[in-house]
Amino acid sequence: NTQQLSLQYFNQTKPSKKHIISYHNIILYMSSSLKRKDIWKNDERYYCACCNVWMGSDRMSIAIHENGKKHKEAMEASVLARRKDKLKEESDTKSMDQTMRMIHEAADKRHRDDVMSGTFTGSVVSTSAG
Repeated sequence: NTQQLSLQYFNQTKPSKKHIISYHNIILYMSSSLKRKDIWKNDERYYCACCNVWMGSDRMSIAIHENGKKHKEAMEASVLARRKDKLKEESDTKSMDQTMRMIHEAADKRHRDDVMSGTFTGSVVSTSAG
């Protein structure tokens, strides 16, 4: 500990006016160097996933980046891509629903034909919920 080292130095020597002054200088010098090391510095970085860039995490850096032309263009492209993906997903879902409906209709028709022709002799087991 800085204070313990300084007090040991002070206690080992005969205090004179010169030592007291140097004692204060040692304390001031040691404590000021410790304060400089203890100052909190923000080493965190901010990542913009849209632009794939890292920057300082202070508000000013983020604001400058987010108001920049490249960021705005990247955000617009990202929104358009998400909109396009959503439309494709909705289209795929609609197509899958239509295909499943056609399969069920064909199966029902085949079942009715088998029952009408007398080739179907088993019982019907419903696997659909509802």
